[in-house]
Amino acid sequence: DEAPVYDREARAKAAPEPVGALPTVDPLEALPRLLAHPSIASKNWVYRQYDHMVRAGTVVLPGSDAAVFLVREAGKILAATNDCNAIYCALDPREGAKIAVAEAARNLACSGARPLAVTDNLNFGNPHKPENFWQLRECVEGLAEACRFFGTPVTGGNVSLYNENPNGAIDPTPTVGMVGIIDQPEHITTQYFKSPGDRVLLLGDFGSEMGGSHFLKVLGGRKAGVPPRIDLERERRLHDVLRDLIARGLIRSAHDCAEGGLAVALAECCMSGSELIGAAIDLSAAGSDATVALFNESQSRVVVSVREGDADVLMREGAARGLPVYDLGTTRGAELSIKAGAEDFVWEVAQLWDTWYGSIAASMEAD
Repeated sequence: DEAPVYDREARAKAAPEPVGALPTVDPLEALPRLLAHPSIASKNWVYRQYDHMVRAGTVVLPGSDAAVFLVREAGKILAATNDCNAIYCALDPREGAKIAVAEAARNLACSGARPLAVTDNLNFGNPHKPENFWQLRECVEGLAEACRFFGTPVTGGNVSLYNENPNGAIDPTPTVGMVGIIDQPEHITTQYFKSPGDRVLLLGDFGSEMGGSHFLKVLGGRKAGVPPRIDLERERRLHDVLRDLIARGLIRSAHDCAEGGLAVALAECCMSGSELIGAAIDLSAAGSDATVALFNESQSRVVVSVREGDADVLMREGAARGLPVYDLGTTRGAELSIKAGAEDFVWEVAQLWDTWYGSIAASMEAD
């Protein structure tokens, strides 16, 4: 209560330009281009250069929604993740910061963990400029609101200001690091499909929000539109149901939908494990055109896989607890095939993996 309070001049930035017409790019081309973007591509080239198995406490290696590690001295299993979408924060700083907290908590839920606490790294431009100080203030307010909601105290953090050059400041980037606890070893869950013949389901709505999307940025070169809205109550309901299903042994894999939308999430489920596993997916129930169904970034969505006989249980559980659940299809073969709108799209998982896994390495080695 006695922390210093800075009362600088703040001025809201102009409202973002509307989304307008979406780029007319064939989804067959769009998905590989999104997977190659640095925000989405595999970071293996970076983390493989460092020891991420110090003292052999690592249970889930980098590459899933959260790292999981064992603290032997305390007999605890912890999960940790970090998150921030700077595009959302540039377009709506308060909503973007809330989403950063919510998505970090969602990543932990996908790993079977309950969130405990947060640290943050607040990256902004010169706070003496009114627009930059407004962004900083709005992001802090958004972080505070979401952290209070999820009961995650901010135990520490740092601030990096004056990040700009003559062309302007960086996008506001309030990065959130969140740690959670997993009650039992059998609750540890990873994001990748486990075997052919499993059912693939979506927890949450199909969504339709394209504002602030990576599709718009990567394929259209624009940061535009109102970013997705976050309903914290709905988000917490999703986490609670998911953790309950994991504790009952019903979930084989769980992965949240984030940058790039549902198509990117499905591709990552196919290729982020030690084995490449395809899937046959039907999104015709989404009721929107193919681009929106595949690449919108609406919040509070998780892709899960379950054994064939457990799909009906999830459908009933979702209906009973007010959470939409959709049966999307089946894991199988070496292709990711998606029916969206009136079209069918097919990608070779191995080719998607080459793009996703090798793009950062290729660009770094070229530099």
